[in-house]
Amino acid sequence: MHWVRSFFAVFVCALAVGAQSPSAALSLQNRGDWAGAEAVWRSLIRQTPGDYRLWTSLGVCLAHQKQYREAIADYRHALAISPHDPQTNLNLGLAYFKTGKLKQAIAPLKVAVAKFGRTPQLDLVLGMSLYGTGAYKAATPYLEAVQAREPKNPELQLVLARDYLFGGDYAKAKEQFRLMLLRDPDSAQVHLLLGEAYDAMGKEPQARAEFQQAAEKGKVPGAHFALGYLLWRDKHYDKAAAEFRQELARYPAQYAALAYLGDCLLKQRKTEEAVKWIRQSIATKDVLWITHYDLGVIAADKKAYASAVRQFRHSIRVDAKRPEAHYHLAQAYKALGKEREAVAELRTVTHLHAEQNEDLIIKLQKQKR
Repeated sequence: MHWVRSFFAVFVCALAVGAQSPSAALSLQNRGDWAGAEAVWRSLIRQTPGDYRLWTSLGVCLAHQKQYREAIADYRHALAISPHDPQTNLNLGLAYFKTGKLKQAIAPLKVAVAKFGRTPQLDLVLGMSLYGTGAYKAATPYLEAVQAREPKNPELQLVLARDYLFGGDYAKAKEQFRLMLLRDPDSAQVHLLLGEAYDAMGKEPQARAEFQQAAEKGKVPGAHFALGYLLWRDKHYDKAAAEFRQELARYPAQYAALAYLGDCLLKQRKTEEAVKWIRQSIATKDVLWITHYDLGVIAADKKAYASAVRQFRHSIRVDAKRPEAHYHLAQAYKALGKEREAVAELRTVTHLHAEQNEDLIIKLQKQKR
């Protein structure tokens, strides 16, 4: 009977090994039993923790169960063992993409492209990841490939048009918007974006006309603000304020409209009301240079120069290219007797004005072409 017991033990052991094999896990996956497959992969990892393929497979199971954070950790564990494995890099990139971590998705997706070449899936996720992180020019070839495969997809066409616009290829952006308007002449969003393209090209009358159509054709965020901004830029502060108020009537949390309305009121010497809107903008989203610049101007008018310095420096941290903030900071430093700091800020003002003149010359040359 001893040999019977020994044979039975070996047979049970063989069954256990078979039940905990990659083929068993894959069979469970094929049946959609991702939790069951996960358990098998975990068991196999305990036996062979140095096999990166097991970690990748575990990550796949977790991703299918929408446990992306855990899947990412397992993919990273696999890449610590085999950093250049293309499939693991692809899976990691997709997991980052699905969780909105677009910046982290780019590097592993590029590894996958280098190995697998350009595929529809990779063009889409890598193009959208680059676009979503502001790398517009880098995103263009991928988005163009996606749009070429689906030329009648309006969402893709809009993304590509915005990519051209934000990437500075205004001629291509304008052409895309023109084609989109042929399909849907009443699209307020397209008119708004076409206006932005014209404005970037220095064609203000056309930009104003497109923004006006956007405002008239539908409730699209930003249309009245865009009109107001053009008026603000041309120093028509009363008309600009009216547009900003219309924007806020529909979208009360539009922090830029709040800020520029406050600035318009300040320019019209309605200081108390201006401060209300400026502070509301800061409370909504504190990301604009003009809010703290205006508060600095108000503080300086009250001879509260230390407070003015803090506000101007905050404004400069947000946008260091604004000469007016540096100029007023210099004046506040002078009032505090800080001559060295004042001189340094005035040098910056001179440098920024020179840069702006060069940019203007380049822009005018482009308009003549």
